[in-house]
Amino acid sequence: MLYTFELLGKSYCFTLDENPAEIICAFTVSNDSIKTFTLPNARKKKVNTAVPREKQMKSYPAVLIGRSGVNVNFRKLENETQTIGD
Repeated sequence: MLYTFELLGKSYCFTLDENPAEIICAFTVSNDSIKTFTLPNARKKKVNTAVPREKQMKSYPAVLIGRSGVNVNFRKLENETQTIGD
């Protein structure tokens, strides 16, 4: 709650429709940036070629997904190739 109060991020959780008290997973979304000056040259060129020259910047806005957690009962579901959190 303090993390949200300080506007550092917003936490969300997914629950079961049948039982909203059972949390399937939780995660936090916060603002971040991609700093091109810390990237290797090849990666920097790949990022910058997608952006017109007049709009290129040293850092680009991004969203960070952090503080992720999945309920142990939902980590591996039968007959599923991907699990929650993939």
